[in-house]
Amino acid sequence: MTTQKQSDLFTSRIKTIELQIVNIKDFIIDVESTITTVENKIKEELATKKVIETQKEAFKAAQKKTDAEEELNSNRIVIEK
Repeated sequence: MTTQKQSDLFTSRIKTIELQIVNIKDFIIDVESTITTVENKIKEELATKKVIETQKEAFKAAQKKTDAEEELNSNRIVIEK
């Protein structure tokens, strides 16, 4: 093989490797973006879950208050009779 052919072959290999590097960098950017998106969705889901749990606790507390008020009113009616 001549020196020119070797040089052309090496140049071609370098271009191929450079293209592969660009493609790998693009892939890494896509993967990082996907990871960020998934992390944000997980954070949103956790926040939503916390809100739902807080609402459940508030409902339970309101129900206990209502039950206590009803019991108090019931006791008042019994006492008044």
